[in-house]
Formats: sequence, structure tokens, C-alpha cells
Amino acid sequence: MKKAILVFFIISFTLILGSCGHDGGLLFEGKGKDWTAKLVATYDIWGKENQSIKVTYVGDKLNEFSDFDIFVESPDFLGWGLEDLELDENGDYFSERVFMLDEKTPSTTDITLRIEGEVPETIKLTTASLQ
Repeated sequence: MKKAILVFFIISFTLILGSCGHDGGLLFEGKGKDWTAKLVATYDIWGKENQSIKVTYVGDKLNEFSDFDIFVESPDFLGWGLEDLELDENGDYFSERVFMLDEKTPSTTDITLRIEGEVPETIKLTTASLQ
């Protein structure tokens, strides 16, 4: 009997997790003159949002870089920033789970990414659903 209850619990828990996984999250993207950016909002099983960020330098001064800062601003959540970042050899910076929210960011929100440093730029990020 205990094994049957355990199997039932495991199957039920798996089904609950599977049903929560259909909301793949949101992808906010933008492109500027020297930078591209992606902010990904994913959701855990409790509905909390985790944001990750990827920025790529597409300009022609990659070898002249030392460090840079990024700041994310939106009217729908408290903004956040990261400082003293370094690009990899391909011109990319990626960070998982840089910010967590209790509520989901609306897909219609305005998100602005400000890059400060040797090649500053401000990029508006627009949304697309994650598949």
C-alpha cells in the first residue's frame, strides 16, 4: 500500500510540474548600433520570475574593451544593474538569474537597457514568447 501511495504521489507531482512548464517565459530583445541584448524571463513552479541577461558587442573595438556596466529599467518592476562586467573573446556577456520578481513581467512592458562604459548605448527591448 505504501508503494502505491508513493507511486501515486510521484505521478501527481510530475503532472503538476509538467502543467506548470507550459508557460515558457518571455524573451525581450533589442539591437543598437554597437550592441545587441536579450533579457529572458522564466518562471519557477511557484510563479516567481527569474531574469537572465545576454549582451553582445557587435562593434569594431572589441580589443579595446576593459569593462562596462548595464542597467535595466522598466515601469513594471524595480530596475537593476550590474557593474564591472567583462566580455568574453566573442564579445558576449551572459548572466543567469540576475534578478527575481514575485510577479510576472507583462509582455507589453517597456524595458530599457542602458550600457555604460567605453561604448555607451541605450537599447529598447521588445518582447517575443519563448517556445
